[in-house]
Amino acid sequence: MQTTFIIVILLLGFLITFQIAKASEYVSVMRGEEKSRKQNNRINAFLLLAFLILGLIGVYYCNERLAGKILPFGSAASDHGVNIDRMMEITFYITGFVFFVTQIVLFWFAFKYQESDNRKAFFYPHNNKLEVIWTAIPAIALVFETAAPAKGFVPSVLALPMAIAFAAEDQGHSDLQKNREPSSSSAAAGPYED
Repeated sequence: MQTTFIIVILLLGFLITFQIAKASEYVSVMRGEEKSRKQNNRINAFLLLAFLILGLIGVYYCNERLAGKILPFGSAASDHGVNIDRMMEITFYITGFVFFVTQIVLFWFAFKYQESDNRKAFFYPHNNKLEVIWTAIPAIALVFETAAPAKGFVPSVLALPMAIAFAAEDQGHSDLQKNREPSSSSAAAGPYED
């Protein structure tokens, strides 16, 4: 029953979308194709700006609403967790900054440079300097994002006590493999005796 209900809703959604597109086509024929296209362009530019503003408000609201459901940075339960938190924090700030800047610039450009009779688009096929810039900056940021936190993470992992790092000893033979867990007496007993 639920599957049938979902299929009916999807079909009705398709039908409504089709009818709106058909009505929009009739309106553009009655009004004139050019005038209708320019008006739709202006409406889309304003809707993109509204989507940006409402989207940023939604991101803020979601973070405030769900802030109590995640552990804050710096609340790690182990030494390794502190370094993981530090890596996560650096990643969060770098990607968060890039996200907000690129989205604001993207939507603002779509609004500012909407179609206008006063200006004409310039065909700009290639620019090597621009290619180097937008390839090098993310590459440098990625190196910083991975190398800087690893400086604190790698030594903490290498500083594990040897007893924890090697909790099981393996001894290989040509026709079988024996495994045993080390005990306090086995370290003093020396090599295996068969």
